[in-house]
Amino acid sequence: MRLNIFLPIALAAMALACASPDAVKDPFAGLGVVPKVNPDYKSLRVGLVISENSKKTMEHVQGADPQINTTMQHFVELFQKQFMDVVKIEKIEDAANARVDMVVVFDLYVYLHAIFRAQHVIARAVFLSPDRTQIDFISAEGARVPGWFMPMGALPKFITLAGDDARDRLESGLFASQKLQDFSRAAAAAKPRPAPTTAGYGASVPPTPRGENIVSDVDKPAYSAPEDPNKFAIVIGVEKYASLPAADFADHDAEAVRNHLIALGYPPRHIKVLEDQSATRSKMAAYIEDWLPKNVTSDSTVFFYYSGHGSPDAKTNQGYLVPADGDPEYLDRTGYSLNELYKRLGALPVKHVLVALDSCFSGSGGRSVLAKGARPLVTQIELDPMSGDKVTTLAAAKSDQISGTMSEQGHGVFTYFLLKGLNGAAAKDGQVTLQSLYQYLKPKVEDAASLDNRDQVPQIYPTSGPEFVIREH
Repeated sequence: MRLNIFLPIALAAMALACASPDAVKDPFAGLGVVPKVNPDYKSLRVGLVISENSKKTMEHVQGADPQINTTMQHFVELFQKQFMDVVKIEKIEDAANARVDMVVVFDLYVYLHAIFRAQHVIARAVFLSPDRTQIDFISAEGARVPGWFMPMGALPKFITLAGDDARDRLESGLFASQKLQDFSRAAAAAKPRPAPTTAGYGASVPPTPRGENIVSDVDKPAYSAPEDPNKFAIVIGVEKYASLPAADFADHDAEAVRNHLIALGYPPRHIKVLEDQSATRSKMAAYIEDWLPKNVTSDSTVFFYYSGHGSPDAKTNQGYLVPADGDPEYLDRTGYSLNELYKRLGALPVKHVLVALDSCFSGSGGRSVLAKGARPLVTQIELDPMSGDKVTTLAAAKSDQISGTMSEQGHGVFTYFLLKGLNGAAAKDGQVTLQSLYQYLKPKVEDAASLDNRDQVPQIYPTSGPEFVIREH
């Protein structure tokens, strides 16, 4: 009882600390910026300025949520993913010396509402040319209300979730901004594209790999469909691992798949993307086991995509997806099993789930890894999900084969032809269906693999089932 009386008072005190009027009176003061309204992205070299208000907010919130630095890091990673290169600059005047094409002034504000128990995270960004001409402005807010009982220690979790909401909304705005797209095209036409730096945004934040800067003919969708609020997706690309060999081009795969999903009508806010170090086992589990069940309905369709290493468990003959922090020697604790994946996806109350796996589970190379000292498994991993007709899987290869890449395109072979098919190559009678997509990509992948003197045969599970229209051509 005493806890219930004093918790609102404690939250009120934190609200006063985190929402100090002095901290938010003018977040862009002294920068010569008058924000207008709108949002988006393009491949540019960007100088990122963190507002003074953001720094004050970080100090205020630190006591209530030690993870606020991680929340800020997620926003930095968002800019790194959207733009070719991001470098830290202290003020707009430093743009000339940094030789950037554009300046982003970023503002982060956290507000804790003591009465309604809500956590609000507001993210704002002003995009400027180096001469201070405003290109665009976006403001995004995320909020979480835990209800009338919140366990002690749960506050950081809800602030983090509100931060994720704000980040997703900011990303949606970035992706849609016509002003930034126009500015990007003009900048690209005016001079050669600058090479990315090796320093990136600060010493501890390396730039996100982008398929070694290779531009593929499938990166941009050749079609567009209106947004469908019933579509949801999880896209995972793990190229760089903490202690494992790289899964080449996995990041590039994930980014291109995301672009195609948006073109298929998936709202950007309904697409959760995990790349490299953000693709931890806990984050994967959170999206698969919590985010999806809480958001989908009986009218929903779900797309799950994974590009990265797979690994076989020699004791159980199970296949595992290997997160960025995964260890093949401790798969049951650090990997995410295919059995668990299909169990969770099959339990969703949705119309249909499409799974696409550009990975392999043989342990004999390519996008698969083994525990130290273990031998590759051959035809041991069972990929056929026991989820009925609700879940359909397109897998890059048989369980005893390697999933290869196309270095000239900067993609996995499977992903390249998957996207090529979506772009229209798999159209049949004015539609791209699940079966027409598989019938197109299977021989294409087999032919490409044979040129590398290896076998790779994409699989579909179940082999027969109801037809599913992916897009109208």
